[in-house]
Amino acid sequence: LVRTSVTHGAMAIYSKSKHPERALKVYDLLRNDPECYYLMNYGIRGKQYVIRDDGFRSYPESYKPERDSFATNFWWGRNDMLEVRTSENLWDKYDELVAEYNQVALEYPYPAIIWNFSDVSSKLEQIDAVWNKFMIPLCFGCIGDEEAFVDEFRRELKAAGVEDVILSLQSQLDRYRRQQSKLRGKSRP
Repeated sequence: LVRTSVTHGAMAIYSKSKHPERALKVYDLLRNDPECYYLMNYGIRGKQYVIRDDGFRSYPESYKPERDSFATNFWWGRNDMLEVRTSENLWDKYDELVAEYNQVALEYPYPAIIWNFSDVSSKLEQIDAVWNKFMIPLCFGCIGDEEAFVDEFRRELKAAGVEDVILSLQSQLDRYRRQQSKLRGKSRP
């Protein structure tokens, strides 16, 4: 069980963005300003949600799902510090479970690793094409012989270079671990 890492949410700005600073400002606003966050996550306050006196989020009395429902699937911008709990869940049980997990949870061991994909970028493009070719029919249940389908999927991933990508990433991970081990050794008295 690993605690949430600093990269939780893992959003990025496109490297060829014409206005990366402005894009980051917009994302920062949507994710960290409570008013913007609530708008993106819950909709219009008073119409699609209310925050009750007890601090829980609920629907206003005038709420009609066929007219007022709202969903953005805002996991891409989730900020746990700004989430407003709904009145419909058993939060005491959830809090007990989280407290139990926190007693045994480990810190994420790779918070600062920066992957270098330059030597495998063309293979990643090929792997992506294979992934899209196979995952769409798989997700929609449009396959006949499952074993033959998975075997072909694996063969095409291998032909696209998935093993080379794994070796490259494993090499980088091993190097990162050695560097971290040296740093930890230097920090000891």
